[in-house]
Amino acid sequence: MRVFTTTTYLDDGQAVTPVSIALLREDGASYYAIDGSIGRVSLDPDQTIGPGLAHLPWYDGRLDRRDPDVRGRDRLACELQWFLKSTPSPELWSWRGDTDHLVLARMCHRLGALPREVPDWVGSLRQEAHRLALPLQDLPRWPRRDAHPMETARHFQRIARCLDAAAAADPRDVDAAHQAGGR
Repeated sequence: MRVFTTTTYLDDGQAVTPVSIALLREDGASYYAIDGSIGRVSLDPDQTIGPGLAHLPWYDGRLDRRDPDVRGRDRLACELQWFLKSTPSPELWSWRGDTDHLVLARMCHRLGALPREVPDWVGSLRQEAHRLALPLQDLPRWPRRDAHPMETARHFQRIARCLDAAAAADPRDVDAAHQAGGR
């Protein structure tokens, strides 16, 4: 079952720091959490990658750890592992598969901490669109930059459905379009 994944993280050029994660399964089950180990001092919007910081709960200039979406790293890791283990034959998909996989693994402490049932890669919807020679402007319109990460995960699900439809087309048409550069 496909699981559409989106992460928000900080990249300061030295380290990737997880901020939040949203997972949406094809059957509609979802998981969203904010890593409670982050602090506002380290949150520089210019270094943030992903849906942004608008979805984070603030109280008195700091991350509000009382918010139900904020989790300690150990609890977050356990819940992520439980969600993924409860997914039959999980396939992880996102727009940036490689970096989202890294952030997911960091939230579970390390790559080796992911459940054995979880693939050690995340499929890239962008690469799949390129493989199918589907121009990016033909994909569903992106949500606002300040949209909640779960909305971004739903967007990825819409993109996947669009890609499914393109893949179901006559493969000779797809191959010819790909050879022509997707124009």
